[in-house]
Amino acid sequence: PSQDPMLLPALLLAACLGGLAWFLRNAIAEYNAFKLLTHTADRQQRYRRWLLKSFLLFVCGTPVCLAILDRMHAIVALPAEFTAVSHQGRAARGTAQVPRGDVPGLGGGVLIGLSTSLLLLVLLVRRSKTKLKVRKIGDIDALLPRNAAETLWMALISVKAGLGEELCFRLLLPLLFTLLTGNALFACVIA
Repeated sequence: PSQDPMLLPALLLAACLGGLAWFLRNAIAEYNAFKLLTHTADRQQRYRRWLLKSFLLFVCGTPVCLAILDRMHAIVALPAEFTAVSHQGRAARGTAQVPRGDVPGLGGGVLIGLSTSLLLLVLLVRRSKTKLKVRKIGDIDALLPRNAAETLWMALISVKAGLGEELCFRLLLPLLFTLLTGNALFACVIA
């Protein structure tokens, strides 16, 4: 007997959205409680909990869902469902795909540019008589690390955030929405 081809993506999408709702369920209350923490050991414990919870959900959950869909290749190659949207985007921008041989050179150029910019910023801050004023958007002061140990945990959380965001919100959710709707552009926008 044939099974509905939409059933598996629909179940996985429901599971993913349910996991996201669970992750965000008490986010405001949890952050307000975090702001009251004064001891670094308590703050580091919370950082560890946030890291583990989000790593399991976003970074580990994506390959599990892709394996269930038999789409593990999507981690390293553009899924076929996204090819048309990719070509449309390049055509609209008037750009061609970067040849594979140019990718290392492009990456090296970006790395050199970022390193040079960071070096110049450090030199400017050191030469400045006034303290550099950091502009912040939102209520993030409590999140800022207070010592080296907290900085390590926040660095790990930051790396995990980038990886998890790309895997879950730029790959898995658009793929699931595309499989359900047949419209990759809509899927990318809604994800």
